[in-house]
Order: sequence, then C-alpha cells, then structure tokens
Amino acid sequence: NDDADALLRFALTRALARTAGAEELAALARHPVRAVRLGAVLALRWAASGRVADFLDDADVQIATEAARAAYDLRLPTAMAALAARLSGLRADLRIEPVVRRALHAALWVGGAEQAGQVARFAAEPATDDAWRGEAVRVLAQWDHPEDRDGVWGVWDPRPARAPGAAHQAIIEQVNAVLAIARGAALAGATQLTQRERVPISNDVLLGWTRDETQYDLARRFALGMLRARQAREFPAALDAALSTRSDSLFGDAIAIAMPRDPGRATAAIERVLVSPRSPLALKQVAVRALGRSTAPA
Repeated sequence: NDDADALLRFALTRALARTAGAEELAALARHPVRAVRLGAVLALRWAASGRVADFLDDADVQIATEAARAAYDLRLPTAMAALAARLSGLRADLRIEPVVRRALHAALWVGGAEQAGQVARFAAEPATDDAWRGEAVRVLAQWDHPEDRDGVWGVWDPRPARAPGAAHQAIIEQVNAVLAIARGAALAGATQLTQRERVPISNDVLLGWTRDETQYDLARRFALGMLRARQAREFPAALDAALSTRSDSLFGDAIAIAMPRDPGRATAAIERVLVSPRSPLALKQVAVRALGRSTAPA
C-alpha cells in the first residue's frame, strides 16, 4: 500500500497495536521504508507505548511529528521527557507548531530542573524565533505554578503547585543570553523573570541594547540609564551610541546626560544631527529643543 490509502493505514495500525509487541514495533524505527516507520509509530500510539520516543528523531518530519503528538497527547511520561530533551538544538525542519509547543509543555509537565534547563537553552538559541522564545519564557515563568489551562490543547487541566525553585538555576544561567537577542513579548517576559528571580541584567546585554538600532526605545533608554546608575565601565560606549542614534527619545536622554558633563561634546552631537540631511525630523526637533536649553557658548 506504501501509505497510499489513509483508511487502510488506520485499520492496519489498529491491528498492529493489538497484535505486535512494543519492542517489535520500536525496532522498526530503523526500517528503510518510510511507510513502515509511519505505521509503526502510529501503532505504538494506539498501544499508548512510551516507545514512540524512538521515532522522535526520524528524518521524516511527519513521522517525528506523530511521535511528538503521541508523547504529549497521551501523557506518556518517558516519551514526554525524551521530547523535552530534543528542544536544545532542535532540527530546523522540526521547529514547527505541533512539535515545539508539545516539547515546551512536555518539559513543563515533567517539571524537573533538567527540563527547565532544556527550555531555557532553547530560548537562548539564536535559531529560535521570537514567537517560540516568548512561549519558552512563558513556560519558565509558570514552572512553580503551572497554569490551569493546558498549553497545547487549551483544556482545563489543573496541576498542583510544585516545590519552588526548580527552574531558578536554568534562568540564572540563560536569561542574559535570552535578553541579548529577544524582542517583543520574549523580551518583556525575560525582563520580568530577571526581576522575579533577582538576576541582574549584565552590562554587556545593556550595552548591546543601547547600540542596537532595531531594539525597542524603552529597552535602550532603560539600558543607558542602568549603565549610568551602575557607573559601569560600559557606560561611555553606551553614551557614544546614544549620541549617534536615530532614536529621538534615546538621543534626548543622551544629550541630557552629556550636556552638564561635556557641553562641547553634546553640542557637537546636536550640530551633526542638524546638518545631516539623513537625520529624521523628530531627531532634529529634539536637537533644536536641546540646543535651546543649552547654556554652552555658541
């Protein structure tokens, strides 16, 4: 049949689940024929066997996805732990909704420190897009008190609170790496995690935010102010970046800081903005207002 008839596949996999043993079916994970491997993983699902985990690394995306579905949807503990373990370094073709969401929430369901580390490392990987980074951060945020609604199916599935702190070490180790590349909800969630877990945002991350013209203005302004408050050795470089930025709000902050310290430098930055034809109008307006407030000699 070579998987040409879905109805026949359904009937035969049900029959295999009743007649073949889990070990025998799991051994087919190495079979060269795709249709055989697909039939085996579906039969293992019907049998509710944790050996579906043997198919999580299958080269065929459909087969690996069916294994992920079986692991999470049937709450197979060993298979869920195996699925969560695939998060860090997950293959590019498996970074898809049915696999990633189940892997993240399988990790939460198992709930150990090891699984928290797997989620945190996934969030810190540059290959992880910001939507999934945000979901990973949201999973870490509820580690001690999982939400009552299931994160995959949305059904009401309350779970008891767990002993606190299982995710703390993972957050400490990875949150600054997450902050260095996060955007949007992922950035906001990771920042909240640093506050809750009392993890300081590193000066390197703050400097990176200040320099990054694609980063949110609020984050860049926060970073500049934090480096200034810390009297960090990275602050002069951050101030240089802020005086050269195209962000009007960050430039205004930088001028306000620089003018009392070094009026000549601040005035030179204002002049560069005003004479440049590439300066945005909003940036020029900030420069004119700052020049009007300046007491530096003309």
